[in-house]
Amino acid sequence: MAGTPRRTREQLRKSIGRNLIGHRLIDSTASSNDSAAGLIDDTLLGGDDNYNGWWIVVNSPEANCGSIRRISDYDSNATRLVWLRPLAQATAAGTRYELWPPDYPPPIIHDYIDQSIQEARARIYEPIEDYSLHADGAESRFALPAEVDAVFAVQARASAPSQSIHRMGEVFDQATDAEWTQSIDTTGPRHGVPSLRIDISAQAENGDFISDSVGPIDLSRSTHGEGWMRSESDLAAGDVVLHLNDGPARADGSDAESLPMPRCPAGRWTYFLAALSNPWDDGAIDSICIEYHANIRECTLWFGDIRAIDSRSAMWRTLPSNSWGIDRGSRRLTLTDAGRRTAGYAPLKIVGGKDPSPLPTDASTTAAPEEFVIARSTALAARAASGYAESAHAIAEHWDTRAEEARSAFPLLTNVRRIA
Repeated sequence: MAGTPRRTREQLRKSIGRNLIGHRLIDSTASSNDSAAGLIDDTLLGGDDNYNGWWIVVNSPEANCGSIRRISDYDSNATRLVWLRPLAQATAAGTRYELWPPDYPPPIIHDYIDQSIQEARARIYEPIEDYSLHADGAESRFALPAEVDAVFAVQARASAPSQSIHRMGEVFDQATDAEWTQSIDTTGPRHGVPSLRIDISAQAENGDFISDSVGPIDLSRSTHGEGWMRSESDLAAGDVVLHLNDGPARADGSDAESLPMPRCPAGRWTYFLAALSNPWDDGAIDSICIEYHANIRECTLWFGDIRAIDSRSAMWRTLPSNSWGIDRGSRRLTLTDAGRRTAGYAPLKIVGGKDPSPLPTDASTTAAPEEFVIARSTALAARAASGYAESAHAIAEHWDTRAEEARSAFPLLTNVRRIA
């Protein structure tokens, strides 16, 4: 539910532990300072060796968070737990920790949590909206981003308040570089629209840039910069950066805005949409800079018209469901002739979802319903308990029922097209 904080893996694990063993799960804090291989807690009960073979999960400080060790000795007089493999940092008064009985190793509980999340896939998705694609009325196949696992709808932008930052119809002359040769090319992203061509020699270095005056332009009501870029060789995300400033842009970290360009496959015009970080301070932008920031090489770059838009006021039209499809083998969005006509020349919004991911750390959260994850993990752990006693069998049966009840409450999804 929107606005409801998700429980972390640590919180899920403790809930599962309470379901399995109740008050036998010890959730406490250290009472005194100790070493990286021991912990003192004066609230612990029992005689010597009472906790030998138990599992400890150390939850603080940050360097130790989620560390799991097996207790090798317990000294009841000192109320001190000892383990063999030292932690990253010594324990101290206030260090939070958990103690688990030998039958329920926390790493196995984590495996059951991840297994439960895996079982929710294709029924539960992390909502995602992607704006990296752009239709041109002719292209019918688009590579989908790796993080999108299912598509619910495809929308084309009908309108958005915008203004030009640079039309790329003239060379940059505010600051130039001897290793960069500029010219105007008519092969822009749209037929007949010019682009700025930049031939970069092998002697160029990372951090080289050119700039041009543009203003002043008031971008305070804008949210993003958008445009087109092309390279004759593959570029990684962030290799090239656009800078905007209210004085000559310098690409030295002092510019008002720095917009990293996305990954750009060789030979293809790539659309980019980059968020402005401080638009409220961008009331008088008068310089634009193109910097080759990293992994520089001899190559040729092209840039088309660069604009600023207000995405908050954008209007979108939804493409009919029969006008688009998914080529799962190549992870491509496909448009029919009708889909291309409906989209026209416009940015696309992919409304979709990402599969819930396993939880790698104690601070991780999941989009999978917590009630299902807890119930299913509890049932799996109870069934796998040593000896599978009658009490464990009853616990497993109870939580299996609870898990199925939670599964039946999964949302009913319509028009979902899986990619993977």
